[in-house]
Amino acid sequence: MSAFRARITAFFTAFVFLTAALPAYAERLPDFLAKIQPSEIFPGADRYGKPEGKPMVARVYKGDEQLGLVYITTDAVNTRGYSSKPIDTLMALANDGTIAGAKLVDHHEPIMLIGIPQSRVDKFIDKYIGLNFIKNPPTPSVAPGDIISGATVTLMVVNDSIQRSYKVIANQYRLGSDKALQTASASDVREAAPASETRPRRMANPDKQDILSWDELLKQKAVGHLHITLDQINKLFEKGGKAGVADHAEQGDPDDTFIDLYVALVSQPSIGKSLLGKDGWAHLQKRLKPGQQAVLVAGEGRYSWKGSGYVRGGIFDRIEMIQGENSFRFTDAQHERVVELSAADAPRFKEVSWFTIPEGVAFDGAEPWRL
Repeated sequence: MSAFRARITAFFTAFVFLTAALPAYAERLPDFLAKIQPSEIFPGADRYGKPEGKPMVARVYKGDEQLGLVYITTDAVNTRGYSSKPIDTLMALANDGTIAGAKLVDHHEPIMLIGIPQSRVDKFIDKYIGLNFIKNPPTPSVAPGDIISGATVTLMVVNDSIQRSYKVIANQYRLGSDKALQTASASDVREAAPASETRPRRMANPDKQDILSWDELLKQKAVGHLHITLDQINKLFEKGGKAGVADHAEQGDPDDTFIDLYVALVSQPSIGKSLLGKDGWAHLQKRLKPGQQAVLVAGEGRYSWKGSGYVRGGIFDRIEMIQGENSFRFTDAQHERVVELSAADAPRFKEVSWFTIPEGVAFDGAEPWRL
């Protein structure tokens, strides 16, 4: 697979389908701070303040001068790597939002335990130091440094967790303003909260059992759709600004399909019965535990959303589910291949599968999520 294709997953995170589950705060910061001197993560600092708040942070000082704060990415966002376990990065942010330090402090990634030297990972993470996402917002899911071959999933998770946790912390502690490090008041939080967090909670309707055609499902937006041509994908990578991208551009008719991707929440009865048919729906129900949900992914085109990583390592490394500040990937244990869709007039796809949402993951299918 070309380097060009290896980076395509960064752009699929823009595929918004359905809004936000609250992050789970692990609050492991005190354990890590006990092992790391302030100056190791924040140059010039000589002491930490008391860890506090949600997400938990510790203010950083040089004498009596407050320089900024430190936090653990997994205290702010729920991100899991190739091992399906958290990857903890300690971040140091200055009052103006500049990243003063970044350090991987804990992980369980097999490739990094036995194959990738820690020095290469440190070099990748060092690329974030000096960046300010308030003044120069990053392109979502695009890392400042090149992804290390063999550790693609792990480092994409590290990048995503840094970008998304930065946003959470910068907003919560008002970095970049004259009120930096003052925790927003409850009224300020309500005022700034998106509509999805202040409106009445959505609920999936389990009583809706209509059998719908493919066109009806699309019209009702019960099936999400993303279509990308060769011309569009080449322009996306050019816009990303990575050196050498033009050398790996996809060749062919600019209007040819790079990927035609569809996704649906098949644990909802009407959607599931329409797409899977009577027998397929019954089989899914046998797999689902009480309250568990499932999504279907189907695709055509030059690019395979499945890839081959799951065959070797059991992880579908080309797709990622994101809801609010939480994210996760699927494993082969949650996967079921579908031969063809049952909805009337549904096209045939080269790749169709459904996945059960992993146990222990907070996910609400009635709220917006993205793949």
